[in-house]
Amino acid sequence: MKLQPKLLIKAQTIAILIIIGTCTVFSQSTNCKKISSGDGYRYDITSLFEENKEIQVSKTGNDPSGRPTDFTFFAELCGASSKNCEGCGNDVGLCQTWQGGIQSSCIGVFAGAVGMENGEGVELLYDNGLNNANGIIKITCQKGPMVGGLSVTLPPDGSVKDYTIEFKSPAACPVKTGISGGTTFLILLLLVVALYLGGGAFWNHRKGESGLDLIPHKGFWATIPGLVKDGAGYIKSKVRRE
Repeated sequence: MKLQPKLLIKAQTIAILIIIGTCTVFSQSTNCKKISSGDGYRYDITSLFEENKEIQVSKTGNDPSGRPTDFTFFAELCGASSKNCEGCGNDVGLCQTWQGGIQSSCIGVFAGAVGMENGEGVELLYDNGLNNANGIIKITCQKGPMVGGLSVTLPPDGSVKDYTIEFKSPAACPVKTGISGGTTFLILLLLVVALYLGGGAFWNHRKGESGLDLIPHKGFWATIPGLVKDGAGYIKSKVRRE
């Protein structure tokens, strides 16, 4: 069955829109100041950044030699700090210091922000620290004035180096609930695809088609693997020339 030119153009347009839309959804990067959770809660911690972009907290623990000491943690809430910290160069986001700041160890660089489910708050993630250390700054929703100070949980000796800093702030309370924009787009995308396939199959059935010929614009979709292969070959040849 040969496709009519107009139908072929429509099919190609639909395919391009689907591909562009899908890439848009999955290429979105997490914004540290405007965060969404998987269950639809949204957070805006802009006010927290306006108050103080860097936090500091102390904790007593054992240094690398096993001696009790007082640690001080410096954390950049979003991005890299200007402080010198061994292990992360200029990209340090969460740093552990002791001996009055003479000794330091990078816990991680800022990796992104995620919203906790059920409107509980947000988590700022730090990874790729010195000796595979990682860190989480957990900011829990607290209505009204901030109650209590910062707390830090040190990893047990000999375990994976996961550090957690926690505090409560009204800035971490959700500002809006409901389905996120990405989820809404995916739902609409699935509906469009279902309508396209179902409607096309029904139309082809009325024209007497059966089996695989019920697939709308089957000829066009059959050319996709070849087009992808040709495109990959072209890119590969360009790379080799360079």
